[in-house]
Amino acid sequence: MQTMKARGLCAAFSLALLIFLASAANAASWLDEADVSWYKEGQSRFVISTEVQLAGLAKLVNDGNPFEGKTVRLDKDLNLEGKEWTPIGTGEKPFLGSFDGGGHLIQLNTSLFNVIGSIGEEKLGTVLGVHLSGDVVFSGDGGEYEKVLGPLANRCLGTIRDSSFTGSVLVDFTEGRAIFLGGLVGDYHAGIEGVMSDCEVRARLEVRNGESQVMVAGIASRAHSDGDELIRNCAFEGEFHLKRSSLSYEGGKMGGIIAEGSFIKDCRARFSVFFSEIEANEDAINIGGIAGAALSLENCLAEWTISEDCPVNIGGIVKGDYVHLIKNCVFSGDILVGGGTIGGIIGMNYYDEGGSSLFCVGKELFSQIQMSCDEVNHIDEGLFVS
Repeated sequence: MQTMKARGLCAAFSLALLIFLASAANAASWLDEADVSWYKEGQSRFVISTEVQLAGLAKLVNDGNPFEGKTVRLDKDLNLEGKEWTPIGTGEKPFLGSFDGGGHLIQLNTSLFNVIGSIGEEKLGTVLGVHLSGDVVFSGDGGEYEKVLGPLANRCLGTIRDSSFTGSVLVDFTEGRAIFLGGLVGDYHAGIEGVMSDCEVRARLEVRNGESQVMVAGIASRAHSDGDELIRNCAFEGEFHLKRSSLSYEGGKMGGIIAEGSFIKDCRARFSVFFSEIEANEDAINIGGIAGAALSLENCLAEWTISEDCPVNIGGIVKGDYVHLIKNCVFSGDILVGGGTIGGIIGMNYYDEGGSSLFCVGKELFSQIQMSCDEVNHIDEGLFVS
């Protein structure tokens, strides 16, 4: 009997040890196995096909090789979920090359890139044909107060084309943070020559414990350009969830494509908005079907709904703030909120010093909307409400 007990204890100990070792292996970092043997100095084009080779790219870039003027092409689908992934690029050591995903799928649970392009040096990076999927989680209790986040990249200066993300994103830091979350990219800058085009996101985006400022959007939280191109032919379908957050004056912005930016063309968004345990005054939350704020919107379609008791400022296409052009845009949806301003196309818009800057153009500039609000179409001096 004692021998059988000893054997049983031995077996139980062995099983526990195996489970522990398996957990330790799963918790390991891809960087620990990074393969850089594929990289040859003086070569400008590379092909990679394994997770450890992609980890090699992260190691090379994060150690100071920017891959400027070089192209890396992915040759197979990858799964990065088994171990800790270290995103490619840093603020001091960004990725400046071209990454061609070849239309392949990468499964992940955090950002693929951290920083693409260098704003300080005005050097651009490029990402093409990268398709992502997974349940992405951004959490923890340290780091910067301002968190800029996205599954493809946290920050990007350059061009992104033919890329997508399918899945969910949860932002849940233990302490309140200012959150800038995009369904693809957190902060996007096109520069003079860059553009984001032909991208798609199908996802549930959720932010918890946001503090002071929260900007959430289906494609990019903030998006700006030095030229007249920015985001073109992109689409978002999904849900926005904001929980346990405290927002300051104009601190909350949401948009189907961007929360804040400049030029948008030929884009589509279909989504629903949900709030829970939100502290905000009547000027804190601003939502647009395509953009929270933008300079120019052309040929865009937004279908979305919200049913919440708190005050929200709403534009069926864009909430407002210095909009210069709206052309051929359509909104359809159901809006039920506890106060704020509502416009079927634009919520409200400030005049320039020289007079009105808003031009609504096109045969298809209309909204189909069911609205219920304590204050509908509130107008102050200097504001325009559709």
